[in-house]
Amino acid sequence: MNTNEITTSQFHIWRTLFSVAHADNVFKDEEVQFMTNLMRDINFSDEQTAILKDDISNPKDAETMFHGITDQQDRIQFFDFARDLVWIDGEYDQDEKNMMLKLHKIHVKSVDMDTLVEKSSAFELEEDPRDIVDRPISREQKKTSFLNVLNLFRKQHSE
Repeated sequence: MNTNEITTSQFHIWRTLFSVAHADNVFKDEEVQFMTNLMRDINFSDEQTAILKDDISNPKDAETMFHGITDQQDRIQFFDFARDLVWIDGEYDQDEKNMMLKLHKIHVKSVDMDTLVEKSSAFELEEDPRDIVDRPISREQKKTSFLNVLNLFRKQHSE
């Protein structure tokens, strides 16, 4: 995360993490220490710092805060931090599980697969070498092929 300027989406990572920490109605010392360590190198504005201080004392709705994480990469980072946060005290409480499931469902419903595929080479499919007959296949052709498969899958499962 950029240590100079924090976006609104990135700021909501922290607001949502604070909300998740309150999910079991106990803000434990280990959670406070974990959050403090993560936040150490982030230059929050005075206004952002005041908001986060209020979030510590007055729990906010995690779902509402999560909707403020608008960037897909920020959401991925949120889930990485949140996984560590919920396990920091050695217990993954049922209230925390329920909260994480709700947030995961919101995330899955909002994923823009087309943009995700365009930005990631992880979705490129390797062809079976037996199918290649001395013809070079461009990266764009591979991406188009995968998008066609994905669109067919969506069509079949939306009917």
